[in-house]
This record gives sequence, structure tokens and C-alpha cells, in this order.
Amino acid sequence: MLDGKVIIDIERRWWSPKSSLFMSYGSPEERVDVTLEAGRSYELVLESISREPKPYDLTYMGMLEREEVQDGGRIGFLENPGDLDAMLQDAIELARTNDIAVVNVGKDQDWETETSDMVSMGSTWPTGSPITKPWINEFPAIVQAWYQGQEVGNSLADVLLEAANPCGKLPITFLRHIEDTPSFDNYPGENDVVHYGEGIYPGYKYYDHRQVEPLFPFGAGLSYTTFQYSKLGLSADVLEETERIEVGVDVTNTGKREGKEIVQFYISPVSKPRLGCPLKELKGWDKVLVMPGETVTARTTLDKVSISYWDDGVQKWVVEANAEFRVSAARDSREEGVGAGFRSANAFQWVH
Repeated sequence: MLDGKVIIDIERRWWSPKSSLFMSYGSPEERVDVTLEAGRSYELVLESISREPKPYDLTYMGMLEREEVQDGGRIGFLENPGDLDAMLQDAIELARTNDIAVVNVGKDQDWETETSDMVSMGSTWPTGSPITKPWINEFPAIVQAWYQGQEVGNSLADVLLEAANPCGKLPITFLRHIEDTPSFDNYPGENDVVHYGEGIYPGYKYYDHRQVEPLFPFGAGLSYTTFQYSKLGLSADVLEETERIEVGVDVTNTGKREGKEIVQFYISPVSKPRLGCPLKELKGWDKVLVMPGETVTARTTLDKVSISYWDDGVQKWVVEANAEFRVSAARDSREEGVGAGFRSANAFQWVH
């Protein structure tokens, strides 16, 4: 109610329509246009019924399937922008008359959420999940901004104006086509049942396994300087069950400004394992600050966890005797990088 006048009235019953808001418990959003005078105070009242819920199953599945509605509400204010189409055309004309146009678009917290799926992946950045980008060739540069909080404007401006040198790497894979996603063949399933068929090949491991070239691979990221990797070395070429191997790789800043580089260390099986395994797996990383012309060493440590695979037959982690591996230092999951070989010693099994 606004100054005693009802402006929105939503009747909630368990059969009422629901939206994707509030973990799919929310009602469809309703809006009303009101005129507010500058300098005047208004009384806004939200009334909601508080009641004890009827008895229902308190198990996890019971909670998901219950017909009880959740009481409560959220109020928001949005200044009427007027003609949105006209505003868009004004923005287009403004961009045409300037040398550089920075377009900031994306999704908000209402749509970047759990418990519901996106209707379409055809959105633009900033986002918190991968999206399709059929328009990508129309832009000379793109920043995946994620959600940086209240200082996102200042931090993004620093990156665009080169006051700060970015070093972030993608924690996910961005695909070229929606059909390339690991779950495309399994979703939405049949009879309300979805089988997770990726098995041991989620994420970048799936793209390696299926030999699918992604748009942006896992671990990809740019900098205002350039780096060169060389001389990857191992403290030993045989890994014992209780021992570790120290790995180091030289990183040289071949550019003109300082920068940080996140070196990714991947393990690949060289000899054929008894059970199927991913072509490579991220097993370590190191972040180093390198001055122009300087060379520093990025390091990681390998142990039995780095070379084990899970065997359902024995319900244990397994390492085979004299199994051969390659450890590589790379900029992303698709790059071969620089590497060196080592092997396991004896066969053994273990559990956490």
C-alpha cells in the first residue's frame, strides 16, 4: 500500500503461478507505475501473512516437492526510463560519434542463481557462468568482468586504461556452440530424470576427450605484457608412494611492463592406464610477479594424489607400477607448454 492505497495485491496459494525468483518459490514479478513528488514523504506498507506451515516431509526431497508456499516479499524501485527503444538509439548514435565505445551489459543476481536454468545462454557479460557469444567477431576486445562488487567500476576502468595489468585466468571453459556442452545430449532427459553422463570428463577434460575446440579454454587469460616458459625441471624422475617431486619452470617477462602470471601445471598419462583417464588434469599452479626482462621460477609439488585414479572395482585410489607421466607448464588447458617426464615406482592403492 502507498499512503493507504492498495497498489499491488498478490494472492498466494500453493497452486499459484511461480517464477524463477527466490529459489523458484517467488511469484511472478508485478509492477505498478506511480508518480512521486520531489520533497514529499510517502508511507509504504507491505503486509504479509505469517503462519505455521502445515505438516510436511522434512527430508530433502520432501522439502523440494512440498506444496507449501513461502511468505514474504521484496520491494524495489525503478525510475521510469521512458521510451527504451529511443534510449537505445541514442546510445547507438553516441557510440558512433566516439572513437571507442565501452558497452557494459550482462545479467544480475536474479538471473545468475541456483535452483533454475537459464532459458537461453545467449546473454552478454558480466556474468557468473559461461554463455554463447555468436556476436564475438563484432567486437575488437572483450572483458569477462564477473561480479567484482561495489568497486567494479573503478577496477574495470583501471584495467581498460592500463593503470592495472590483469592476470586472471578462466576457471571454466567458454564453448563455441551450445551443442558442444558436455550435458547437451543428456538434458532435459526423459520422464523428469536427467542422467549425468559426463563421467570422468567434466569441463575441459570433456573437450580434450571429444577433441572439441572451445572458444576460450579453461585457464585462458590475457595480460598487457608477454611471458615465455622454459627449462622445466624435476627434483626426481621417479615418484615413490610416500615421496614428492618438486617441479619448477622458468618464466621470463618478454614485455615492457611488470605483470603477474599464473602458471598451470598439468599431468598427462604417457603409458596406457588400465582404466580410462582424462588426457590431462590440472594438478598445481603458481602465481609469480615478473619484472620486464626478469626471469623467475614458478613451482609446484607432485605427490601420489597427482597420479592416482579411482577404481570402482576396489573402491580405492590406484597407482600402477612404472606408469609413465608427463608434467607440463602451460598458459591454459589447450596449450602443450613445456614439460618433462617421470614415472611411478611401485604399484599401490590408498584411500583418504
